[in-house]
Amino acid sequence: MPVLAHLEDLRRCLLRSALFIVAAFALCVYFAAPLFNFLASPLSQAMGGTKLAYTNLTDPFMLYLKVGFIGALFVSFPFLMLQLWLFISPALYPRERRWAVPFVACTVILFYLGAWFGFAVLFPVMVQFFVVLGKDFQPIITIREYFSLATKLLVGMGLAFETPTLMFFFSLVGLTNARFYLKHFKIAFLLIFILAAIITPTPDMVTQTMLAVPMLALYLVGTAAAALAPRRRA
Repeated sequence: MPVLAHLEDLRRCLLRSALFIVAAFALCVYFAAPLFNFLASPLSQAMGGTKLAYTNLTDPFMLYLKVGFIGALFVSFPFLMLQLWLFISPALYPRERRWAVPFVACTVILFYLGAWFGFAVLFPVMVQFFVVLGKDFQPIITIREYFSLATKLLVGMGLAFETPTLMFFFSLVGLTNARFYLKHFKIAFLLIFILAAIITPTPDMVTQTMLAVPMLALYLVGTAAAALAPRRRA
């Protein structure tokens, strides 16, 4: 395909994605209040139902818009991955395109699984740790700070769990292979702990280790998946 045809394909994919996100945003912003209450449930349980604070008059309005946008991204994620595959598939061989359904399905499942792990496992432990640590003080936690902390962790965990699909894709197109991943395991080990320190907004080693261990497991799963990828001929 010529360059202009690729650009036209890209324009159509971006337009469809934008329209889907707008529709999902209209739905999610309508339920923004219960969505945020659900997001704030770990802190509410740790502090006995204490309400969050806000410092600017427009903070609740802006919060609900942000909740609607993040919710729209989560709802739209399967559709966005499908559009991404439709854009890159013309550059693949027919036998490589057969991996479309497994690739998109695994990408979506791992993203949601990572977000669930961050919200249901990692986030409550982190919240409980800091609530207990600050029990001698009067907490004034704003909705802006809490939402930023929660979304950073959820989105970061969702993306971190995409490691196996990325490793498989790079092997599928011939950039890497399973031997390459095994050879550089020590470097990956170091990078994973650095990434865990970046994603987790807390300095404690317990939370970082709780994130790093599943990522190491995902790296090994990605190595096994890379071994299953068909080799691209020269």
